[in-house]
Amino acid sequence: MPSKPLPLIAGEVQLIDKSEKYFRQCHPSFFRNGQPTSQFVADFPRDEGRLSGTRSGSVNATESYLDYSGSGGKTCGTWAVTLEEVDAQNARLVDDTGCPPTNPPRLRGHTYLDFRNFDAGERKTAVSALLIDFKNRGQQAALGGSTP
Repeated sequence: MPSKPLPLIAGEVQLIDKSEKYFRQCHPSFFRNGQPTSQFVADFPRDEGRLSGTRSGSVNATESYLDYSGSGGKTCGTWAVTLEEVDAQNARLVDDTGCPPTNPPRLRGHTYLDFRNFDAGERKTAVSALLIDFKNRGQQAALGGSTP
């Protein structure tokens, strides 16, 4: 089990509504055979354990897709997991839209999946389980259209 989560900073809020969805955009290079690959949920050193996405309390799947692609991000679609699924992996979702502005600006509803307190093995286990959850829910939006 991961160690105690790191403290939040001023302007960050941990999500608590178990039904809320966390939307993640899939870069085309992380998409194979009609599904996201494990790289889709892996965080890179520049992420510092904070995997960017958006929250359904602020935007829907199509808006998330359009905001991301409209800001220059490359995406082949939006996938989602619920806070309940994230909690099952002892991770958390943090809305950081109340933090000081960034350059480039954060997207509406910007939220990160917090892996900062996970060691490599814990992260690998959580990523594998969450990837299954993302795939089971299926693609939520692409090319400006949405699916149920």
